Amino acid sequence: MISRYECTACNVTSAVEVLDVEPGAHGDIVASVRMHHATCPACGKRNPEGVREQNRDERNITIITITTMSALTVGAYFVWWLALPVVGLLGVMTAMFFVKQPTWWGALNLAQLLAVIAFAWFVPRWAFLVPALQTLVVLVGRRRAEQLDAPWQRAAEELRFFDDSQRRL
Repeated sequence: MISRYECTACNVTSAVEVLDVEPGAHGDIVASVRMHHATCPACGKRNPEGVREQNRDERNITIITITTMSALTVGAYFVWWLALPVVGLLGVMTAMFFVKQPTWWGALNLAQLLAVIAFAWFVPRWAFLVPALQTLVVLVGRRRAEQLDAPWQRAAEELRFFDDSQRRL
């Protein structure tokens, strides 16, 4: 499907082919979503709307995660078994990542997870430290650059710009 991309940074309009999309109402929606993470072929800047959306999503995910983990930490202080869902969730996430891409860091994370499970099970009075530690990890840690660049790289593969860029007056 052929569409137009308008860069708000340099005011260039470019023709773009959105790959694997059929024209129509559904195709227009898919094309606009894919162009949300486009990089301008003229100036090389990312779509500002996509950057704002990505920053907003990162902020919201961080706030929701910290709020949930803090509530679980307080709850687990009074009822120790509330730490077990955190351990279960960490186990599922670690196993998914390790199966997807086995690395030494993944093995280290699995070993850490087993230690956390043993700690929560054998020392239930201090099990609230499990969600507290994960809250600190979320506060301190940031997503890796390749994770943040993934939507932009996907858009680069799904969009093909033509060379008929014209500067707007």
